[in-house]
Amino acid sequence: MQPRQMSERKTSKISLLLLINEIVNFNIKLVKENILDIDSVSDGENVQEQVKQISKEKNDEARNKLDKQDNKLDTSIQTQSEKNNDDGDQSKRNCTDVDEGKHHTNILTNRLKDMGKGIGLKLVERILVYKNDIADIKDIIKIIGKDMWLIIFNKSIDKLQTYKKNIYIIVDNDISIYLKHTMIDNGTNQKNNFIHAFIILIIGIIKGVLSRFKIDACIAYNLNYPACSFQISILDG
Repeated sequence: MQPRQMSERKTSKISLLLLINEIVNFNIKLVKENILDIDSVSDGENVQEQVKQISKEKNDEARNKLDKQDNKLDTSIQTQSEKNNDDGDQSKRNCTDVDEGKHHTNILTNRLKDMGKGIGLKLVERILVYKNDIADIKDIIKIIGKDMWLIIFNKSIDKLQTYKKNIYIIVDNDISIYLKHTMIDNGTNQKNNFIHAFIILIIGIIKGVLSRFKIDACIAYNLNYPACSFQISILDG
């Protein structure tokens, strides 16, 4: 390969990583600033139903607390009652913060998965131009671990394991070599949030590749930074 071709290839991969960086950071910003509309999330994980359930639970909890307070009302200990009310308000605020945090995480996760699927579909179409020897699911997993990883990260995965029938584990021993090209803010909280979002996007890309072959799968990851493994469980039927 000529030096110019190698240089262009490296530049292309860095550009893709920078694009992934922008996708992740932009979506994190939208969610944090409440700009992202729940209706724009199209993944089939029923986020809207989860939000409705959270709202219903909070309303029920508030009504129950009001009923209990009415039953226990005693004017002779008004000071203590006011203290309890303050504690109850603080508890409700804490519960609301937790619920909103989960809500934002669900939106971000589903949106990044959707975007990853789109990227995965486009990548695999490019790969299939040069490959016509796909016989079974193992060949497809190899495409993910070798060809797709090479396009995005300029290297293949470190290990591919078959745990049991229809369960495959992709192992990458050092994902930090990708993140050093993408992460701008290395603060602990920001770094942890970015790593999670980055991995969710990769899961979406894997799902996109599998969907090209009409394969449904559950994908989980195990992060032991800088190593990360992805367990792909193929669903029957």
